[in-house]
Amino acid sequence: MKQLLSLLLATCLSIPAQAECNKPVTLLNEGTPAPCRGFLFTPEKESETRLLVDDGKLMKQAIDFKDLQIKALSKDIKDTEFIIGKEQEQAELWRKRAEESTLLLTKKQDSQGLRDWGMLLLGVVITIGAGYAVGQASK
Repeated sequence: MKQLLSLLLATCLSIPAQAECNKPVTLLNEGTPAPCRGFLFTPEKESETRLLVDDGKLMKQAIDFKDLQIKALSKDIKDTEFIIGKEQEQAELWRKRAEESTLLLTKKQDSQGLRDWGMLLLGVVITIGAGYAVGQASK
């Protein structure tokens, strides 16, 4: 019975010590009992820890910002590669059309040379024919 009562008493006395704190940080004054179980830091160590936590938050923000920059730059690279691909396709199309136009112009010039000689020959024949006709008419 004594053991049961001592266990019950020990449990009852330890409940306030195991209670959770309402605030994550509570200021303790010298000589006052702690409101809950935890760690006691010196003001210097608390300041150092707070700076480390703040620094960690800033580092996380910086990492998030860098991730956004990387995503934006990756998108820019993809867009640029797409534009370069389209420009290369267009340049290739223009090159093919220029080659086709050059070949067509060359064939036209070759056939024009033959046509020009034919027209010259026809002009000579017409001139000779007209001279002959004038000569016959004047007789």
